[in-house]
Amino acid sequence: GDSDGDSDGVGVVAGLRQSFTDSAYAAAAPVGAEAQFDLFVGGHMVRGRVDAVYAHADGAIELVDFKTGRPPAEGDPSAETQLLIYAIAAVDSFGYSAGHLTASFVYLQRDGAPAVSVSVDVSPERVDAARAWLADAVRRIDGHDAATNAGPWCARCDFAAVCPAAPPGSA
Repeated sequence: GDSDGDSDGVGVVAGLRQSFTDSAYAAAAPVGAEAQFDLFVGGHMVRGRVDAVYAHADGAIELVDFKTGRPPAEGDPSAETQLLIYAIAAVDSFGYSAGHLTASFVYLQRDGAPAVSVSVDVSPERVDAARAWLADAVRRIDGHDAATNAGPWCARCDFAAVCPAAPPGSA
């Protein structure tokens, strides 16, 4: 076995815990945790949960999704999609103003290193654009038009092994 305790996951769990404990989020009480939302788009329900919602002293509301993997590859067009859908939910389901939102992925590090935060700019215009993109995506799925967007990010995709558009060697 591994001498650092990682063979049974204890070292990894301790590292992730340390990474969170050393982050700004450990000392902040969220105003929402596992905040469930339902969005109705093109006759379909899109359901999800936001890991945590924080209200900052400056009035900003931050939507946070904690991750244990690696940050997205540079240029990955899907990297902001989840966070922008959370922003739609924050406006439509939670009643927040788009002008006061931020949305972040917080990547906890397995080795206990400081968490890495990747935020997306949220504005009323971006929420409206994301809402239009989501409606179009649902329409395309209904029409069985599930085009892929292959690129360097495929090497990090969980679905590369089964995706017909993934470049060779990305699985």
